Amino acid sequence: MHSRSASRNPHPISRRAFLSAAGVGLGTLSLPRGARALDTPLKPPNILLIMTDDQGYGDLSCLGSPHIETPHLDALHAESTRLSNFHVSPTCAPTRAALLTGRYNNRVGVWHTIMGRSILRRGEVTMADYFSDAGYKTGIFGKWHLGDNYPYRPQERGFQECLVHGGGGVGQAPDFWGNDYFDDTYLHNGAPKPFKGYCTDVWFENAARFIEAHRDKPFFCYLPTNAPHSPYRVAPEYSQPFKDKGLSDDQANFHGMVQNIDDNVGRMLKRLNELNLTEKIGVGKAGHPASPPSEPYVRFSRIRLSGRWFHLNDFLASAWS
Repeated sequence: MHSRSASRNPHPISRRAFLSAAGVGLGTLSLPRGARALDTPLKPPNILLIMTDDQGYGDLSCLGSPHIETPHLDALHAESTRLSNFHVSPTCAPTRAALLTGRYNNRVGVWHTIMGRSILRRGEVTMADYFSDAGYKTGIFGKWHLGDNYPYRPQERGFQECLVHGGGGVGQAPDFWGNDYFDDTYLHNGAPKPFKGYCTDVWFENAARFIEAHRDKPFFCYLPTNAPHSPYRVAPEYSQPFKDKGLSDDQANFHGMVQNIDDNVGRMLKRLNELNLTEKIGVGKAGHPASPPSEPYVRFSRIRLSGRWFHLNDFLASAWS
């Protein structure tokens, strides 16, 4: 059996260093120039990290799509720090492994999406482990794809609340039989539970409940959607406008899935504002690009604390280097 420490990076960051980067670093940046960090008590920031699946660089109106309008993601894009040369791994599970561990995916045992190549090596420490150990409430809502069995499930990798589908997509062999994106059964903290509604709506709605339940405590909410990964399924009210533009069924459904994500992002940001969390949360939007991508996917990220905006890439560089 491997211990966590046995498989760590030979130059690991300690929990003390991580907390320093996440809390002290951001808190210090929020102080007026010339002020001392000890003069003001620091509060750890809340984190909401959204990652879409198989969404290419140009699949947003702000990045040149001639077919779709994504006003909520466009607004987030406009007010955010954008990591425009930040590369992801070529497929689903490797991207997730690198994102959650801060290490190259091959170093943590994940270099494909099937046949055991998508299982995050035992002993690797995830972002959720660090946040959990730092006193955060941690939750995942959507696509895990780094191991479906003990001890590789998200609840063994630092996440305290887990609502996920099985395998690498809704309806795949490891997923609950009969799931088709609508009124499915997903795994809630390891137990199958039926849900009403479209998959992306379910992820966002339950993530919002998690955030509301823990709004008075620091939280890390990881929201990795399975959409717009194939199979391309969405309600007709989302796909029909694109069919009316002459797009094929698959293209219309794909764009409709992106449109649905945009609507959910808009509702989530509105809810954060209603909960008075806008000034207390870092919102990150990441994407794993469809293959073959024409360009690396742009990350949209924002952290606003004490009325100021910060570069999330500076925080990640200090936390994960």
